[in-house]
Amino acid sequence: MADKSQSRIARREQLKKTKSQKKPIWKKVIKYALIAILLIGLGIGGLFIYYISTAPELDAELLSDPGSTNLYDINEEVFAKLGAEKRTKIQHGDLPKLLEDAILATEDVRFYDHMGIDLKRIGGGAIIANFRDGFGSQGASTITQQVVKGSFYPMIKN
Repeated sequence: MADKSQSRIARREQLKKTKSQKKPIWKKVIKYALIAILLIGLGIGGLFIYYISTAPELDAELLSDPGSTNLYDINEEVFAKLGAEKRTKIQHGDLPKLLEDAILATEDVRFYDHMGIDLKRIGGGAIIANFRDGFGSQGASTITQQVVKGSFYPMIKN
């Protein structure tokens, strides 16, 4: 309790000291934990900004696997297919809906709901499963991430 014979400034100083002494330790711990989480978040955000700004340019040609070369005879019938891999390029509309649904159900259920990175899958699924079942027990990559990795990773590695 403040002494009435003290000056107003002295009473205020004493009141501040008693208030700071009464602050529970758990409030201080929470305060410092939140500050640490904020700083870690800013650091991770800065790291991602650095990675994005220094990433190599994407070449759309690398996203398209080479197709086979078809040789036609005089009757416009294919008589030979040249190339290491026998591929026929098709448009998205040529895929059967059942095949598209099967691939999306297995690989990336929310393919049309995200822009290449599925935060629900990363946070809700992969991270928790990796803590619970060990690292690598569940992946978090989307179809978009798999295509980019398969197309550009060999170029980046070399």
